Order: sequence, then C-alpha cells, then structure tokens
Amino acid sequence: MKSYQRKPEIDMSKQESQTIVQKTNSFPVIALLLANLLAVLLTMGILLVRTKSLVDSGAKISVDRIGEIKLEEGNVTFDLMNLDPATNRPKVIQQVSMKDDDFLKGFGQMEGLVKKMIQAGLIKTNTPGGSGPGAAPSE
Repeated sequence: MKSYQRKPEIDMSKQESQTIVQKTNSFPVIALLLANLLAVLLTMGILLVRTKSLVDSGAKISVDRIGEIKLEEGNVTFDLMNLDPATNRPKVIQQVSMKDDDFLKGFGQMEGLVKKMIQAGLIKTNTPGGSGPGAAPSE
C-alpha cells in the first residue's frame, strides 16, 4: 500500500508577493472597438439624413381640400387632398393625425383667422339660403 505524504503548507503572509506583468497586444481589440464605433456613427448619420428628408421643416404641402375627418382612440385624423388633373377627382396625398386637444387648439386658431378674414372683407358671413365660400352647406 502506498503512503501519501502531505506537502508543507505555504504561508502566503510570510512570502513576498510577486507581480507578473505580461505584455499583450491590444491593437485588435482597439481596432474592433473603433470599427464598431464607426459603424454606429455611420448608421446614425444615415438615419438622421433620412429623417431630415422626411420631416423637412421648410417644406410646404399644397392641398386643394381637407377630406374625411375621423376621431379614433382620442386622435383626430384627416386627409389632405389634391385634385388629380387627369381625372379631376380628389385624391389623398397625406394623412394628418393629432391628439383631440391639439386639434381643438388648431380649430380655435382657424376660427380666429376666419373672423379676421370677415373683418377684412375677404369673405362674407353665412346667410340663410346663401351661396359662396362662407355659406353653410346645404343638406
């Protein structure tokens, strides 16, 4: 039968600690980090350019009329329409969706503008049985 001997225990408190310094090549890690950062910045730039082209604050949309107006889940949605020159029929060119409170604020602003137009003599007020831009629609 084999006998086993115990190795003497080493007391680490009595020994001096040795620091092993190993040089590593960190270039591949840094290169990958820079490549990822460049890819993220490029992607963000592309998204910003696309978003700016979609929502250009200086762009104006010319419309002939407002189409259907709907209230859906607290939002007012209405169609902006132009007459198609080929068929002379209205077609939807864009749809606008607003919270109902914001729609009411906008309605108040439009109502104020209509009052100013009446005062300036640009349009006339509704008259019973009358016709024209300020007349009430007949039912």
